[in-house]
Amino acid sequence: MRTNDYPEKPTISGPTSGKAGVPHPYTFTSNDPDGDDLYYLILWGDGSSEDWIGPYSSGELVVIEHTWEERGSYLIQAKVRDIWGYESEWGSLEVTMPLDSSLI
Repeated sequence: MRTNDYPEKPTISGPTSGKAGVPHPYTFTSNDPDGDDLYYLILWGDGSSEDWIGPYSSGELVVIEHTWEERGSYLIQAKVRDIWGYESEWGSLEVTMPLDSSLI
């Protein structure tokens, strides 16, 4: 019988501050000890999400842009699940959109 390990908590990288109304790129990555393909659930902290997108290869860099419409502080959260349904812990990144795009 095959055993399965949980994927690692995803890492999130990208700008931690910027302008509301402007798209910002973020990179998500995780590794699966078994080399299984992964799906990502991403919560942007503003009520929007990416709902189990994928599959992506273990270790693959996943770049997704997001635009916050209002100034403020947001917590990006992400977790991954492998093809067997095993889910990682949540990874997170705090971001602040202190400027408005009309100030460009």
